Amino acid sequence: MRVDEPSEVVLQVAVTDPAASGSLVVVGDTGDIGCRVVDMPGSGPAHVFTAPLGRIEVSYQATVEGERPPEAVTQADAIAYSRPSRYAE
Repeated sequence: MRVDEPSEVVLQVAVTDPAASGSLVVVGDTGDIGCRVVDMPGSGPAHVFTAPLGRIEVSYQATVEGERPPEAVTQADAIAYSRPSRYAE
């Protein structure tokens, strides 16, 4: 993404399964941008950072060991997860 004004950014892209391990990297024009992790009860971790001016690249990689059956999708899930982002389409 391109940042025209310094902004606080919140990403929720990490897996929530305890059997998983993941790595999120945020890099700007001047190098690595550190994130702080905020635990979001019921929705997994959020990664928060202040984005400087310029280009930002986000990459995420995860490894999940084993299998488990998928959880049922509730009506609340269908509503919540079909909402568009207010900030990024």
